[in-house]
Amino acid sequence: MNAKLTKQILSVILASAVAISCTDGMVWATSDTELLPATEGTETETPDPGTEETPDQPETPDTPDKPETPDQPETPDKPDKPQKPEKPKPLKPHKVKANGTADSAIEYAKQYAGLKGLKAVKKRMKFHKYNIWYSGFYSEWCAWFVTNCAKQTGSGSKVGASIYVNDLAYQTVNWKGGKITFVNKHFYKGKRFFFRSKGRALNTEYKPRKGDLIIYSKDGKFWWTHVGLVREDHDNPLKGVPTIEGNTANNNFTKALVAERVRTSRKGFRIVAYITPKYNKKRK
Repeated sequence: MNAKLTKQILSVILASAVAISCTDGMVWATSDTELLPATEGTETETPDPGTEETPDQPETPDTPDKPETPDQPETPDKPDKPQKPEKPKPLKPHKVKANGTADSAIEYAKQYAGLKGLKAVKKRMKFHKYNIWYSGFYSEWCAWFVTNCAKQTGSGSKVGASIYVNDLAYQTVNWKGGKITFVNKHFYKGKRFFFRSKGRALNTEYKPRKGDLIIYSKDGKFWWTHVGLVREDHDNPLKGVPTIEGNTANNNFTKALVAERVRTSRKGFRIVAYITPKYNKKRK
């Protein structure tokens, strides 16, 4: 067989290999294709080798819901604190007639009731432009308070001026014409010779009068301790004497009060005497 014939035979074979024939339900393709089953009534498409379908991504499972936070139990309401009783407010500052009577002295003293500390008392006196006796004073001030109550109401010539109870009593009786009535026998024995005979007396049943200076003693025998003013006439001292006093309710003079009290004589704080200044008579 010559070369020319051989070449023609190879060309026919290659050409026939390109043709596609269907036999017994099978598809024949080129030598590069695999034998694939045919589906009746449908055309079989050869997939494009240039593209590939991206496989579906697996679905992300749903994140489980967080468990709900249980409701916090309600905090029970705190019981209301008991309210403290309101302290009596000091009387509105006002001028008092300086007529030298017991009434004016007590009226003046009452407008300081409730004030705490010597500084607050001085401030109110300065507000009224009172001429404060011993304005630079800072110490225990019960006698000082009585002195200024008398001075500001026209009784400066009737009541002594001192920061000491002993001196206040001595001046009021011996210099200003007042009278001291002792209601404690032991104290009378220890103090009677300090006062003129016409200005002293012992009367354990004395009924205090408005404007009297009330004198207290810790030992009940000799030492003066405290002084205040009697607020009104009182016929039964055993049931308590109404007073108004400075430097009371506290041993610290910066925190003590001007306060209205009802006093009875007791151990450690005995009422030993009353001093009646020579006030002017009450004006109508």
